[in-house]
Order: sequence, then C-alpha cells, then structure tokens
Amino acid sequence: MTRRVPMWRAQYLAIALMGAITVYLNLFISLPREIAGMLGRQEALHREAFAGLLGAYLRARARDGVSLEQALREVGPWLTGYAFYAIPSEAPELPVGISFLGIALPDGRRLAIGSNPVGCAGCADPGFWLRLFGLSAAIWLALAAVHVWLWIRFSTWLQRIQTAAQAIVAGEAHPPLPPASPDELGQIAEALGQIAASMNRFREARRRFLMAAAHELLNPLALLIRELEDLRALELRGEAADRTRRALDQGRHLQRLIEDLLIAAREDQAAFPMRTEPLDLADLLVSVVEAYAPRMEAGERLLKLRLQAAPLPVRGDPTRLRQILGNLLENALRYSRPGETIRVIAGRGERVVVEICGGASGAASSGMGLGWALVEELMRGHGGSVEFLEGTEGVLHVRLIFPLDPSAGVPPPA
Repeated sequence: MTRRVPMWRAQYLAIALMGAITVYLNLFISLPREIAGMLGRQEALHREAFAGLLGAYLRARARDGVSLEQALREVGPWLTGYAFYAIPSEAPELPVGISFLGIALPDGRRLAIGSNPVGCAGCADPGFWLRLFGLSAAIWLALAAVHVWLWIRFSTWLQRIQTAAQAIVAGEAHPPLPPASPDELGQIAEALGQIAASMNRFREARRRFLMAAAHELLNPLALLIRELEDLRALELRGEAADRTRRALDQGRHLQRLIEDLLIAAREDQAAFPMRTEPLDLADLLVSVVEAYAPRMEAGERLLKLRLQAAPLPVRGDPTRLRQILGNLLENALRYSRPGETIRVIAGRGERVVVEICGGASGAASSGMGLGWALVEELMRGHGGSVEFLEGTEGVLHVRLIFPLDPSAGVPPPA
C-alpha cells in the first residue's frame, strides 16, 4: 500500500523551523555582547577574589619571615594562566584585567596579578559568530525555499482541482483531473475522479431510462393520434368536432415533446432542441386559450384573452411556446380559487409582451420551482426574458417579453 505523505505537515514544519531560526538569528544581534559582558564580569569577580586570597597569603608569609620570591614559588602551581605585574605607584588606574595584591615592592612599585580570559575561548572570536550566523542563515533560506515550493505546488494543485470540479459540474464526461500523487492532494484528485465516473454512470443510466420511456410512450401515443385523425375524418360537427380538434392538437404537441425528449436522451443534451420560425404570437395565443378554456370552465375558473395589438410577430418554436404558456396556465389553474378570472393580455411596443395574471404568488412560487426554471430557460432560448411580479391582493403576474421579429416588417407603435 502506498504511504500517504501529509504535505501540510511538511509545510507547517518548514514554517515553524523558519520562525524558530528567525528568532535565533535575531538573538545574534545582542547575544555576543551579552555573553562577552557576562564572561567579563565573571572573570573580574574571579580575579578579584583570587587576588584577595593570594595577597593575604603573601602578607602572612612575609610576617613569617619568608621572602616574596620564596612565597611566589610556593604558590606557583596555583597560578596557571595568571601573570604578575609591577605597577608604578604613580599610575592613575590599572589596566583592564589586572588587580592589585596589596603588596608593595622594594622599589616602590605595587604588585598586581592579571588572568587570561576564562570560559569559551572561541566566544570572543568574531569569526565564530560570523560562521554561526552564516550557517543559520543558510538553513533559514533553505527552509524558505522549501516553503515557497510547497506553496506554489499547493496553489497549482488547487487551480487544477477547481478546473476539474467546474468541468464535472458542467457535465464533461472526461474532466481534466490533476495527476496522481501520494499526498492529500492526490486523494482529492482521486475522489474527483470517482465523482466524475459516478456522474458518467448516472448520466448513462438516465439516458437509457429516458430513451426507453420515450419509446414506450410514443407507441401508444401514435396509435391514439391515428384514432383521433380517423375520428376527425368523419366530419363531426359542433362541440364534438371542436373537442376532437383540441385533443388531436394536444396529442401532436405531446408527441413532439416526447420526440424531443428522445433526441435529447440520444445526444445526452441537458436542454431541449429549438426549431424557431417566424410566427404570429397572437394566433398561437388564441389556439392555446381555446385549448385550455374547457379545463378552466371545469375548474370554475374563467380564462380571458385580450389582444391589445395584432399581429404579434416573433421568431419562436411553436412547441416550446406552447410549453411556456401551458406551464403558466396550469400554474394559474392550480393556485387560483374557484370563481376567479385568469387573464392573458398581449401587446407590442418595442417588444412583444404577454402577461398572465392569476394564481396566488406565494403558493405558486413555492410549488413550481422546476416549472419556473423551465420557463426561464425556454424564454432565454427565444432571446427573451420572463418576470414574476406580485399584483394586487397577492395575485401573480407573469410577464413574458419577446423581441420583435425584424423580418415581419411590422414597425412598433410610436
């Protein structure tokens, strides 16, 4: 099994070591002086104490009648690293590192003793500190380089992972995944690869299901349409003829939707195909309102259409436009109360505007989430837009805005 290397630990360790060495380097500014001062004070105290003891000993030996030379020979084994000095009596002060013994020589000079520095001999060498400083600085720079390399690598991997995630969200079958690596970023890349593979399996299963469902729906629907066509050929009159015509129109509309669903499933498309053509939206509104009027009457609602201008030239897909209007009218029927009037108002200015007024805005917005998204997507496919507004007494107003078809040659009103 491949051992995972936690890259964040290496990066944090490098940062911690850099901080420790930074503090260590800052101490170098004051540390040599502090150490030298401490050693100097220690050496002075040691020398003064030794000079006091030695002076007392020499004076005691002099009282015993022992000459100074003989007494100094006696203490010679103790004086390793020390030197004796004869200081003139008129000297204003002693040199640094020398202490009086309190003994006067026959020529009037005073006897003094001095010692060599004690402790770390190399601590007083400036080269020692320079070498130590250079070594520490080299280690700090090496850790800084490791930290920068880890940061650049981490940032690059994050960008690659973000690109791969965006590709997966966009539905790409083979997103550009980062290369495998034995650290935690490699684990993330591996997880993204598993997500992409799972999404591909889901899309394939969905495509197969939609294709099977579309085939199963088309066969009985085609039979139903043929029966309606045969029934219409009998030259029915009155209400029977109108109902047969509406049923046949709705059947063909449903057949077109299922065929588009089959095409989208075969091509693995997220959106329905659009087949736009020049048309008069006023005629299509009349047809849709006539088809929905019986359902509204059965639900004790009244559906009214008011055309403020005609024609209403747009470029659109009749099937998709029926989808848009059908979704909105179904929503108005579902969320309105018996006895209410649902109004469809259409007109044109610089653009063609259709308003559908009816249904409670709060209930409609909470119960038609996918329907809103479908209407918005289909309107964008027509180059238009949709606005959802709340009118008086909480009645929902849906405004569909279409661009005028320039090929129709109908100028907008002044």
